[in-house]
Amino acid sequence: MKLKIAVIDNGVNGELLEILLPHKKAAVDCRQVLDGTCVPQFLEPEGELESHGTLCTALLLEFLEKNHAADCRIFSVSILNRNRGQELSEFCAALKWCVVKKMDVVLMSIGVKIPAYAKRLLPFLNRAKDQGTILLAAASNAFEITYPACYEGAIGVKKGDVYGIKAIRDPKDGIDLEGNYETSCVMERYSEWLGEEYGVSNSVALPYIAAFICSMLQRNGKMGKTEILECFLENGGFASEVPFCFANRQAGHTVEGKIPSPMSYIEDPIPKITVVYQESIEEKLKSALEDIVLRFEEKGYSCICAADWEKKNSFEKNIFPLSLSKVQEDLHYYSLYFRNNGLIIFFMEEHSADPEFMKGMDQIIALDDKKDRNLAEWIVRKIL
Repeated sequence: MKLKIAVIDNGVNGELLEILLPHKKAAVDCRQVLDGTCVPQFLEPEGELESHGTLCTALLLEFLEKNHAADCRIFSVSILNRNRGQELSEFCAALKWCVVKKMDVVLMSIGVKIPAYAKRLLPFLNRAKDQGTILLAAASNAFEITYPACYEGAIGVKKGDVYGIKAIRDPKDGIDLEGNYETSCVMERYSEWLGEEYGVSNSVALPYIAAFICSMLQRNGKMGKTEILECFLENGGFASEVPFCFANRQAGHTVEGKIPSPMSYIEDPIPKITVVYQESIEEKLKSALEDIVLRFEEKGYSCICAADWEKKNSFEKNIFPLSLSKVQEDLHYYSLYFRNNGLIIFFMEEHSADPEFMKGMDQIIALDDKKDRNLAEWIVRKIL
């Protein structure tokens, strides 16, 4: 099965690709987004700051060969614009092109951090998923929720602490696979080119994992996200009960079981509000939650809601669970990973309200069961 694989990034520099993988320039069909469509690449990325797409593409080629899956057609789809920036509109156009061209696998070592903006990607992601395209996206390296990596329609990827690939059951951050490799000629040559050692990041773990998945597709034919993840779970996936590991940015190692203060990562903490509700109004609140998120978006605020009745993440709707048994951990987690949002609203039944949790709030709203009231409108007005 000859696969069509697209790498959406900032393009390929032919000279650097020749250094990283000699005699492989012809193996990549380089395209670029221009005015909403894809044309042959006309703007080469330059220097270290724009070498990301070249490195990811070279790693993909290297690992495809190592996995005996080199019988593929590789496309580089650059979203680098004439101002040498990258815009969401170009990202959407690149995804649309991949859908139209019926790519089998799409790699995205890029992402969007504001969910209200990221929703523009969803129609293209859904179309790709419906036609059987495998979407692989890297998580942020800076402990931030990143779209489309966390969306249900994509397979989110991040660097692992051990060699190999493992799946994560019910991932809290929406990232499905962890992976890391032991050696890479491309990485050694890239480090030489930089003049310093370049470590493994989420972005460069993605081509390694993608190549392995491509070899599975060539052997087995079409597979969906669930089937792919089950293969890695069978080989010993991480359970959701495993404690979170936050990277220590200075020391370069992980610290297990300790939740660092979000203040150590951000200068301006995200506003946090708790709505304490009466049990009799819970069903009305459940119905109003999506409307609350949408009303804030209409007013220019990216808002997430975490409620004690929710059982699973919905990154598409910005609605998440609040675990009463781990309420302080959830507070730190949401404050850190969603810090690019405008505000976080927690919903907690009055008899379960935790006094220590409340101390971390910027505003507390007591919600009683008044009749004939639009809850979403009332809550938004109360906060703003």
